[in-house]
Amino acid sequence: MKFFDNTKNLSLFYITLYTVILLIVFGIFKDIFTVIVVTIFNVILLKPIVAFFKKNFKFSSRISKILALSIFFLGFIVILVFLIPAVTKELGNFIKLITDVFNKKLWRDYLKESPNLQELVDKFMDFVQPKMLEFADYLFNMFISRFPEVVMIAFFGILGTIYVTFYIDTVGSAFEKIFPKRCRSEIRVFIKDLFDNMERFVLAVFITALITGLSFWAVFRIFGLDYSVVVGAWAFVTNFIPIVGVFLEYIPVFLFSLSLGIEGIIWIALFTVIIHSIAFVLFIHLMKGYVKLNPIYIIFSILLFGKVFGSLGVFIAVPLAIYIQIVWKRFVSPVFERVV
Repeated sequence: MKFFDNTKNLSLFYITLYTVILLIVFGIFKDIFTVIVVTIFNVILLKPIVAFFKKNFKFSSRISKILALSIFFLGFIVILVFLIPAVTKELGNFIKLITDVFNKKLWRDYLKESPNLQELVDKFMDFVQPKMLEFADYLFNMFISRFPEVVMIAFFGILGTIYVTFYIDTVGSAFEKIFPKRCRSEIRVFIKDLFDNMERFVLAVFITALITGLSFWAVFRIFGLDYSVVVGAWAFVTNFIPIVGVFLEYIPVFLFSLSLGIEGIIWIALFTVIIHSIAFVLFIHLMKGYVKLNPIYIIFSILLFGKVFGSLGVFIAVPLAIYIQIVWKRFVSPVFERVV
């Protein structure tokens, strides 16, 4: 067939075929998909650390990888020993406070002179309250009921991280061989383009999420506010979800600020605007020269992949959207633009 005489068309056929197969397999075996996602995420985070040791200290590739993995495991231990217990300690009281804000309808104290606005906010809060409590209950029950699976995913994710970090070239070569030899050069360029964009996106999101989480923690600590750890951790996690994550982050923070009076509400709102403005500028700077996604496309991707893969889909929606956009740009668009 003439269509397959073109290496781009042949590459597109196999990429589409393997993508459909993987979507079906991962849709059935979601834990395997989660392990792969965790492994890729960790390997991407480790890559600049490895490069840092090789460039600045002239260490060999193997020594640099060992040092990078040591830092990774040290961070993992710190999270297990210090962060998770601290979050667990604060979480119960924080949820109790948020529930109290809903029950007492504290926002009414600030809207006494605007009955119409008060009614509108009441309706919004009546909508938000069950959703938030349902989401918190879902997370808690999921963690408790699926604890053995969480441990298994963490274990195999760590093994995968170690293996891929040391043998990433071997993994890449093996991946190329599932494509016909005639189109491997095309696939090689595609993989590099895809990995470069994924790497930059993951690093940009991780850095901005870390800055946001640490900023919330620091400000709450400096001003002597309770729940600094749980608010910082929540800000860090939700900022992995572009656009939508900002709103998810701010809802509990806003509800908490209602207990601080009008001055507290204003200061926390002002701080939130400042830190997210800085994070946005930093994110745009880090992504300069790489794939740009339309906000509508991002929101649609979050809704779609969240439906397909559940909670994990919300976090990986943008990387999958980047994958689709690169496939479209490299293989699909040329077909439509070709003059017959």
